[in-house]
Amino acid sequence: MNYTELVTAIQNTCVNTEAQFNNHINDFIIATEDKIFQGVSGPLFWKASSSTPTVAGTREYVLAGGTIDVLGIRICETPSGDIDTGGQSRYLLRKDIDFLREAYPGPTTGTGGGIPKYYSVSSAGVSGSDPTLSVQMAPVPDDVYNFQAEYYGKAVADSITNGSTPDLPLATSTWISVAFPDVLLWGSVLQGYTFMKGEADVMAYYESRFNEGLLLLKNTSENRQGTDTFSDQGQGQ
Repeated sequence: MNYTELVTAIQNTCVNTEAQFNNHINDFIIATEDKIFQGVSGPLFWKASSSTPTVAGTREYVLAGGTIDVLGIRICETPSGDIDTGGQSRYLLRKDIDFLREAYPGPTTGTGGGIPKYYSVSSAGVSGSDPTLSVQMAPVPDDVYNFQAEYYGKAVADSITNGSTPDLPLATSTWISVAFPDVLLWGSVLQGYTFMKGEADVMAYYESRFNEGLLLLKNTSENRQGTDTFSDQGQGQ
């Protein structure tokens, strides 16, 4: 299901094509995407930033827009080396910010240091319309080391609504809209019908359909990711 099809399905199900309703359809869809994001973990929202260079003497770095939580940071130990092919790389150990401040006291910039061994999430902020996080590394980098952050996130550009309105729809799609279209549809319909102050029993039906689909998505994205299929098939032999 693409954006155009999704909007049509929302309008048809809610039996509403009025301008006021149409003006909020993107809000209904985004609210549903946010509920899915909050309710489902797993690789659906796992991302990796592009290779980023450290700056000698600088401890703190702002990560990519849309970052909600950091899964890991991989760094190349060869100065200016490529993260994958330019030398040995390793993951930094995540520590509490108080550990960094006690073990490596001093300002966020300065000389000395070495190859970072640890990182800590130090602050949260906004980049444009996207949430983001900042991290501090320790010891403070003494050279240019390329690093890549792996993170859990959702940016504005990830929404199926990006670049579209009901009046000017695009045939864009996302993984969720293709793999689990019912989850996105029923969640959006629930949001739309709530906006219309619809009947409670109908609203409960829409909510049940959304929750059923969300559970299936959750099982696929979370439970099956930790399953070793080869090992399971070999059990009992």
